[in-house]
Amino acid sequence: MSLFDLSNSGKEITDKRCQTIKYDARGREDEGINPIRQECPHPHQVLICPNNNDILLVPDLGYDVIRVFKISPRDGDKKPSFKEVEESHVKLENGAGPRHVIFDITGTYLYCVEELANMVSVFKMSQFESSELRFVPIQRVSTFGKDALPRYSNHETGEPKAAEIQLSVSNFFICLMAFEKLSRAI
Repeated sequence: MSLFDLSNSGKEITDKRCQTIKYDARGREDEGINPIRQECPHPHQVLICPNNNDILLVPDLGYDVIRVFKISPRDGDKKPSFKEVEESHVKLENGAGPRHVIFDITGTYLYCVEELANMVSVFKMSQFESSELRFVPIQRVSTFGKDALPRYSNHETGEPKAAEIQLSVSNFFICLMAFEKLSRAI
């Protein structure tokens, strides 16, 4: 994962990489439910926290965690940088495979679509005066209906996999996209 300095936006774009974090590709200490997809870290998205622009969330499908990073802005000649805030990470169920996350319009609730378990997890974000960030689990529901159990997708059989999550224009609904081996459905 890399951080780029875009302070000269509108001018010539060059590789002004400020920092790169490389994950250990040797793999997990425990074995994920899906060893083909969870053999090593698999960051899938970077989302800026809407109520705190110096916080980044990164769902890691390979490690069943939503990683939290804090950005330190440019300070004079010092380049911007970011560091992982492990105590704020959101640990999901083993085999969940978090793929994408979104916030509700208030920036209070975080929704995570789990590709491998075909579930959506909901968390309430709390930030304390110490700037400590916590995500409290509120709900976990199947993408196949409210009473369905997790259905762990198998990439080889072409079973559906939860892929994308968006907030509707009205801000009242969560829209999910799933994909199968050769098709996509909303």
